[in-house]
Amino acid sequence: ISVNCVQLLYANSGITYDSPVSFLTIVSLTIGLDSKIKWPNDILIDGKKVCGILTESTYFGGKLVGIVIGIGINLVGTKEQLKFVKSPATSLEIEGFTVERDVILEKIYEEFFKNYESILNLGFSFIKYDYKRKSHYKFGDKITFSKDLGKKENGIFRGFDENGALMFENKNSEIEVLNCGEIV
Repeated sequence: ISVNCVQLLYANSGITYDSPVSFLTIVSLTIGLDSKIKWPNDILIDGKKVCGILTESTYFGGKLVGIVIGIGINLVGTKEQLKFVKSPATSLEIEGFTVERDVILEKIYEEFFKNYESILNLGFSFIKYDYKRKSHYKFGDKITFSKDLGKKENGIFRGFDENGALMFENKNSEIEVLNCGEIV
């Protein structure tokens, strides 16, 4: 299970939003199915994972020089094939959505670059409304959060902050702002 960190990186002339958040929103809206975003890096259909996104930043001399984005979408696959996956999973084929790999990549590419300047300049605030609307978790939901090398903690989902970090009410009724980890 991968863990991504939501973070703002200040690059030469502006802010680069180095986060799966913007890509998840783009992919979720592009697929067009009733998909939900599972913070920080998965897209679910009916609670089953159909897509995951990883980002990796590259630095040289303390300066951001590039970002690598990996997007994995289950385009095809039968229920029989996916039953061996650790967590519940589905494919676009199972969900009745047939698309060529190149077609969906082109849509994601177009959508990303259509909004690139806005995401670059405004960061999470540009996609916050869509992200909240597409979130698998709603304000007040009970969740289990894994952090600190797999340590699990139960609490209540309290939304996202202005940077896309998860707000989590712990057992002491304190709000924690979590940049890394996973809802399990």
